Amino acid sequence: MGRRKKEKTRDELQAEFERHRQSSREYQANLSRAGREIGVREEDAGDVKNGVAGDLPAVVNEERKGACREDFLRFCREYHGEDIFTKPFSASQLRVARIMEHAALHGGSYAWCQSRGGAKTTFCEVFLEWALLYGHVKFAILAAASKEAAWDSYQAIKARLEENDLLLEDFPEVCYPVRQLEGKPQRAPGMLLNGESIKFEWTEKQLIFPRVPGSVCAGSIFRAMGYDGRLRGQKYGNRRPDCVILDDIQKDRNARNPANVRHQLDILKRVIKGMKSRDGKLTVLVPGTRLNATCFMSQVTDRKANPAYQGSIFRAVETLPKNMELWQEYRKRWIERANELWAVDPSDKGAWRSAMMAATEFYRQNRQAMDAGAVVDWPEMFEEDEISGIQNMMNIYLENEATFWTEYQNDPQQNVQELAITEPGLAEKVLPDVPRGVVPAGTECLTLGADVQGELLYWIVTAWRDGFAGHIVAYGTVPTQPAIVFKAANAPLPLSHLYPVQNKEGQHEIALNTLIEEVMNHEWTTESGSSMTIDRGLIDANWDVSADTIHTVINRHYRFFLKNGRYGAYPLLPARGRGTTRGGLFYESKKQMESQTQFSYLTPPRTKEELVGTVWVNTNKIKSFVGHRLLAPVGAPGSLTIHDAPPGQHTLLFDHLTAEFATAATLGNLSYDKWVLKPTRTENHWWDALCLSAIANAMQGARLTVHDAPPKRIRYTFDPNGVG
Repeated sequence: MGRRKKEKTRDELQAEFERHRQSSREYQANLSRAGREIGVREEDAGDVKNGVAGDLPAVVNEERKGACREDFLRFCREYHGEDIFTKPFSASQLRVARIMEHAALHGGSYAWCQSRGGAKTTFCEVFLEWALLYGHVKFAILAAASKEAAWDSYQAIKARLEENDLLLEDFPEVCYPVRQLEGKPQRAPGMLLNGESIKFEWTEKQLIFPRVPGSVCAGSIFRAMGYDGRLRGQKYGNRRPDCVILDDIQKDRNARNPANVRHQLDILKRVIKGMKSRDGKLTVLVPGTRLNATCFMSQVTDRKANPAYQGSIFRAVETLPKNMELWQEYRKRWIERANELWAVDPSDKGAWRSAMMAATEFYRQNRQAMDAGAVVDWPEMFEEDEISGIQNMMNIYLENEATFWTEYQNDPQQNVQELAITEPGLAEKVLPDVPRGVVPAGTECLTLGADVQGELLYWIVTAWRDGFAGHIVAYGTVPTQPAIVFKAANAPLPLSHLYPVQNKEGQHEIALNTLIEEVMNHEWTTESGSSMTIDRGLIDANWDVSADTIHTVINRHYRFFLKNGRYGAYPLLPARGRGTTRGGLFYESKKQMESQTQFSYLTPPRTKEELVGTVWVNTNKIKSFVGHRLLAPVGAPGSLTIHDAPPGQHTLLFDHLTAEFATAATLGNLSYDKWVLKPTRTENHWWDALCLSAIANAMQGARLTVHDAPPKRIRYTFDPNGVG
C-alpha cells in the first residue's frame, strides 16, 4: 500500500484559490489591455504602411502635411480636392478662406455675408478640421440655427476624420484611433497606447482628440450645438473655448422680429465674447446671409454699428448684364415653351426644366451679347443643363427676383424699411442761421413734448407754422446733463444722485415741477425780438411707476392756474400711447383709415377730484406722420427742421430720432405702418417727445394741408363733465 496523500488544510486551499483568482484577473486584464491597445505591434508592422513610428503608423507625407500647416486653402485642395472642392474656388471663397486662416492664427472677430450655395457651412466644417488637427485652436464650438443643423455639421466632421484616407495617412495621431473604433464610440474611453490611456472621447455631445504623446492636437475639444442652446458657461474643467463659429444662425421668422434680433446680438456680445479666458485669444467667426435690412447679419456686418466684427458683404453677381432686353426675351422663350408642354400634358413635371433647354439654345446663340457687362463671383458654378455661371445666376434672377437679391446678393429688396429716418438726412434739416431757443418767424403755435424715464426727463419744444411745417426750437433733459452723449441708465447727473433721499415718485415730482417752471412757463424769444409761450404740452404717462405722479402734478398746477384767475383748459396734459390692436382704441376700417386724420383722443379725468383728462395717442400713426415731416426737404410743405448747433452737438438727438423704423403691417383689412425699435438701439426718448409735441399741435387745430382760409384754432375749455 502507498502512502496516503496529505490533505491540504483549509488555509492552504484558500491561498491556492486566491493565487488562481489573481492569475485569472491578471490574464483577463492583460487580455483586455491587448484588446484596447491601439499601438502597432512589431509582429503586425508589415501590415501597416511605412512600419512603426511611436507605436502608431508613420506620417506618409510630411512635406504635404507641413505645407498645409498655415495655409487653409492648400489644406482644402490637398485633403478634400477630390471629394468636396472639385471646382475652382470663387473670388469670395478665396477672401473668406484668408479671413478664417488669419483668425485661427492670430485671433479676432469676423462677420461676413455670402450668397446661398457659397459653401459657407462646408467651409466652416473643413476650417475646424484644419484648425483642430494643426493645434491652431484647442477648444472649438460650432453653433448653428438649430440643434439639428449643428448635429449635421458635427457628424460631417466626424465622418471625414473617420473615412478620409489622406487624413489617415498624415494625421494618424487622430484618425488611426478613430479607425480603431470600428464604428463603436463606446470603445474610445478605454483605448490605450503603450499601456497608457489616451483619454479619447467620441460621443454625440463632444469630440476630445486622443492624447497621443507629441501630438499638437492632443486633448483638443470640439462641440456643436444650436444657437438657442446652452451657450453660456461652456468649458471643460478649467478650459474655455478659444474658437466659436456661428454658422448661419438666423431663422427667417426670427430675422423679422427686432426683439429676437436684439436677443441674438446680446448673446453674441455678452455670452460668446464672455467665453474668452483671461490669458488666451478668442476667435469668433460669424458667416450668414442678410435676410432683411435690420436682421442679425445686417447688424453684425455693419462696420459703423459693430466695427469689432470687421463685417464684409459678398455678392454672387458683381454687375448685371448690360443687355437685359435679351435676357427678358430668353425668359419669354422659356415660359412659352413650358406652356406648350403643359398644353400637351398638364401633369408634365419636367416641363419647366425641359423648356429651359430652348432658352439655353437662345443663350448659346447670343451668349457674347448676353454676357456683356456681367461679372459673377463664381463663373465655374452652374448646373449640368446650363453652360455658364452667368446663365446660372440669371436663371435665379429671372425665376424669383426677390430670392436673387436676398439670398444671393445680400441686398434684400423687400419693402422692410418703408420709412426710415437717417442721420445724414437729419443733418440736412439743421438751419445754420437759427440758433437754439429762437422761435422762427411765422410761427403760429409752440408746443412741448416730454418723455419721463427713471433717471431723466426728456423734453422737446417745437415751433409750428401753417400746414404742419415745424422747427425744433430746443430740447434737453431734466436735470440738464454735463455731457453731450449719454444714456438714461448711466447719465452723469441722474435724479437719484441729485435727490438721494427721495423715492422715485418724489424725484419725478421735482423733475416735473422743474420742467413746468423752466420750460413750459418760459418766454421764448422770436426772430423779431418778441416773445411766445408754449400753447400746448403733453407729458408721456405711459410708465405706470410715474403715471400717478404726472397726473397729480398736472392737476395741482391746473388748480393754481384757476386760482390765479385764469380760465379755460390748462395747456399741459398727460398722454398715453397705444398701438394698433384688433378691437383697440385705434382699430379702424380701411375706409376710416383713408379719411381719418385724428391722431389722438381726449378722455375724461380718471376721478372726480382730477380736472384734466388723458390724451390717448395713436403711436404708429403719429410716428409715420412725423417721420414724413423729417424726410421732407427743407422748404417743402410740412417740413420739420432743427435749430443750429456746434459740430457733434446733435449726435444724441439724431441717435434718438433714428432709433426706430416702420415696417408694413396688416390687421384684418387694415394696413398700417408698425414702428419698432432697431435691434442696436435702446433709447428713443426725444423721438417720443417730438411725436407728443406734434400731437399737441394737432390738438390746437393744425392740419397738414395748407388751406386758403386757415381753420380756426381750437382752444380747449374746461368742461365739468370731463372733456377738457
